[in-house]
Amino acid sequence: MEKKESDLRSEINRLMSRIAGILALALLFVFPIYVEDRYANILRAKYRFYYLCVLIALGLVLILALVFAFIDFLEYRGNHVKAYFTRLTPKNWKNNFTLYEGALICFMLAAVISALQSEYFYESVWGNEGRYSGTFLLLVYGVSVLLIGRLLRFKQWYLEAFLVSSLLVCLFGITDYFRLDVMGFKKGLAWGASDIFTSTFGNINTYTAFAALPIGVAAVLYTMADTTKKAAWYYICTIIFLTAGITGQSDNIYLTLAVVFGFLPFYAFGTKKGIRRYVLLLAALFTVIRVLGFVDMAMKGPDRGQVIGLGGPARMLGYFSGTTAIAAALWLMAAGIYWWERKKSQTCHVGKWPRRLWGGFVISVIAVILGVLYDANVAGNSARYGALSNYVIFNDSWGTDRGFAWRFAMELYDRFPLMHKLFGYGPDTFGILTTRYTGSTAAKMYEELGVIYDSVHNAYLQYLVTIGSIGLTVYMLFLTSAITWMVRTARKSPAVMACVFAVACYCGQAVVNIDLPAVTPAFWTILAVGAAAVRAETEKTGA
Repeated sequence: MEKKESDLRSEINRLMSRIAGILALALLFVFPIYVEDRYANILRAKYRFYYLCVLIALGLVLILALVFAFIDFLEYRGNHVKAYFTRLTPKNWKNNFTLYEGALICFMLAAVISALQSEYFYESVWGNEGRYSGTFLLLVYGVSVLLIGRLLRFKQWYLEAFLVSSLLVCLFGITDYFRLDVMGFKKGLAWGASDIFTSTFGNINTYTAFAALPIGVAAVLYTMADTTKKAAWYYICTIIFLTAGITGQSDNIYLTLAVVFGFLPFYAFGTKKGIRRYVLLLAALFTVIRVLGFVDMAMKGPDRGQVIGLGGPARMLGYFSGTTAIAAALWLMAAGIYWWERKKSQTCHVGKWPRRLWGGFVISVIAVILGVLYDANVAGNSARYGALSNYVIFNDSWGTDRGFAWRFAMELYDRFPLMHKLFGYGPDTFGILTTRYTGSTAAKMYEELGVIYDSVHNAYLQYLVTIGSIGLTVYMLFLTSAITWMVRTARKSPAVMACVFAVACYCGQAVVNIDLPAVTPAFWTILAVGAAAVRAETEKTGA
């Protein structure tokens, strides 16, 4: 009898895990490259693909659960069902749910409450007056994380499938930088508009937001690869992803790079190999930028050249002759570390001192940045920063008028009554709020900027205004607790840490970007896969 019960549970679990696996594969491999009618409906197409995949998977899981419950009541008097619901009682929450899962459920509840108390209930639920990021989509995000994080039997090839799909996306994007339009997606678009659409994601900001994810995955897997073949594969992937991010023409990629190159040493600097590979990644980055600078100078042309052309820091570094020396120095440094690494008299581990030195360096850099920001914005010495003034001086025009959008959002929030301060006016209702606000800020939006903002262009401020301080708080708790849980539980697993860095990269660029159903589902999926990888690692180690 016990064997029969065990076989039944195993079969149900196997089927559920297979459903979760198909869902994960659809979202990691198919979703990034999925389009229907070029750029005409790309946001709606990816949105529909995503929620249908999740809802179908949820439906199949629920059907299997009902079948299991039916058999259980017929043959075992419902003992398994009763035991399952016993685990859901409050006294057993601590033993059966992680903090991140509790925070995720609270986030989903906050989204529901936000819509229920909103004057724009229908729009809050569906996000039809914004970017489809209403309560419905937020709930689908949560469901997908619970399904994949709980049911998926993680295998490394899920991440490999994601990298392959990402390569297709990024190679397509790189060809768009060279104005090749190999897929014919830009036919019929005006010259002025065609350059801001790229690859299978449409807007360049969305494209580089996606690039943050494979950059984080590939960089970590490269630094920790245990064979030469794997290292070569991940290194090539990382170089392509870095090239795609830089040629994507959106400055949010620099926040991604700051996260990767700023925090990867804390993970990689435990061994000589990790230090060498980090230096090789830096060398690749500066080499790519310099090569792109040469290409830019040769092919951009005075009018409409063969390439779109670099902008921002990439242009400054790409055109700077000293970048060649920096790249050469990094390649030589990597060679020197390799020689040090091959000395048989030395152990491969280097202790804690490289990480501590890097920690001091990071603190120093942060202190310098804060000092520059104070000097430029408070002390009144903005004139001394020249070309960098666009980045260090915060005003309405900062970040292509993101400064204005952020100020507008805080002005709106400051006028909210208490209930709306707590739960906002409903998910994805910022566009409604801006059009119905009649203050002087709205006048500037219409008359001077000539745009209507339907997003804050900062994911965290967007949540503050739309789902309130409570919604933002539980969302931040969800992110921080998920990352902390993954790092503490399985920090020695490269697969887990690859997901951690991908999530961190996306969160970094979200400071100046918006969550969209064209790309954000990939972020939630990687986070869920990371959770599944942690569970697989703990089962393997018996922790």
